[in-house]
Amino acid sequence: EQHAVLSETACCFSGICSLNGADVLYKDFDDAINLFKDLYKENPDMRAAIIYRRGLNGIETELRKRKLRCVFHTIEERGISVITVEEAKGLEFGAVVVVDNDMTGNESYISYTRALDNLIITSL
Repeated sequence: EQHAVLSETACCFSGICSLNGADVLYKDFDDAINLFKDLYKENPDMRAAIIYRRGLNGIETELRKRKLRCVFHTIEERGISVITVEEAKGLEFGAVVVVDNDMTGNESYISYTRALDNLIITSL
């Protein structure tokens, strides 16, 4: 499955944005989190993640304001994990929101390729 994501991610970087046939979505932060909540409600057993660059200030506060049920810096088998790019390396999730504030190309690539089915890209 990861190979398919890698090839789809390469297509996304070339301007054709899809992931396993579904669009990669670019949303503002509120819309991204609301869509993520909806995806999670449809499949509460899904492993999901919000990935951000280490040092991004305010992410925990913003997510708590939006009443998102999640854990910080812990990987959940079922649930929403809020983790840094470094913590996400080598892991896969059904749905991923990438908070792409000042990420390097490598950090974006690592973050985008963690998604198996749903990828939402946003900024804070």
